[in-house]
Amino acid sequence: MPVNLVAHRFGRAQANSVAAKVPLYGRIILPNGIESIACGCAHDGRRYLVPRWSILESNASALSGEKRPSHIKTKIDRNYQGHLLRIRSGVSEMFGAFPGETFYIVGSGPSLIRNGHLLCRSDGRKIIAINAALKYMVQTGEKPDYWFCLDWKSSTSWLEGLDVSGVKLITSVTTPPKMVDRFDQHYHFVGITQSPDCREGVNEKLGYLGGLDCGLTATYSAMYLAWAAGAKRIVLVGQDFAYTFGMYHWNEMVKRGHYKAAEAYPVDCISGGDTVTDRQMAVNMTLVQAAAMWLKMDGVEVVNASQHGIMDWNPRPLAEVLAEDVKEMAHERV
Repeated sequence: MPVNLVAHRFGRAQANSVAAKVPLYGRIILPNGIESIACGCAHDGRRYLVPRWSILESNASALSGEKRPSHIKTKIDRNYQGHLLRIRSGVSEMFGAFPGETFYIVGSGPSLIRNGHLLCRSDGRKIIAINAALKYMVQTGEKPDYWFCLDWKSSTSWLEGLDVSGVKLITSVTTPPKMVDRFDQHYHFVGITQSPDCREGVNEKLGYLGGLDCGLTATYSAMYLAWAAGAKRIVLVGQDFAYTFGMYHWNEMVKRGHYKAAEAYPVDCISGGDTVTDRQMAVNMTLVQAAAMWLKMDGVEVVNASQHGIMDWNPRPLAEVLAEDVKEMAHERV
């Protein structure tokens, strides 16, 4: 079961001030007793404090400091009300259910078009597709085991024309509720209801569903789920955190003017040569890399098999990792 810790909430300025005094990947015990790790991007010199896995709190506040406009809060609250009539099961049913298995967490990064076709279901392996990665996998003929969706502004277009039979949905209580109707089996979770009107009492009322730690990217929460489910290894695919090949996602080219608006800048690509990222992507990568650090301390291996982008944490070719999985499964059967 996940460790039930509550992360200390920092404002952006305070978090940066404290983190700046801690070496990269150094650990610090905060005054409230919460252990945190200082992560950052080597190319921009910033540091961010990322608390150890925490239930029903949001690490996003320590990194963004953003406040949501009232119309967004209203949308989140409306989505929440729609989910109440659709809840059947919670992710708590998955906690500890897959000990020793490998979880592949597939993002929508441009690199997915290079190696995503190698993914396929197998014993001892669970594939979680995030957002638009579902469309890629369905179109290539290899459906994931799960589709992970947590954002209140998730697009229903991700499901248009797709046969999602056999795919299980993992969703927060803030996503557009009509998406739930497309899936025969779905699991809800709490812990990221960011509107005060919606949040009050939600975690208490629906806590039995199970909570996932929240960052600024769905990948972070999906990694938490894999850990809570008992994963021995987590493999990241399509997690570029960069505009690889001049693309935003595997199916979306960068629009004119986007680089300037996003304050993009050139960086080294893990595959060699140059690529482009922006501050938000870099912060998201930092949080995921911090998660990988915590997982390593808990004995869970995290592999970055994206093969492109900016995250240089344990990079390995996807084909090599898949072959290793097959070999290990064959050994276990003997």
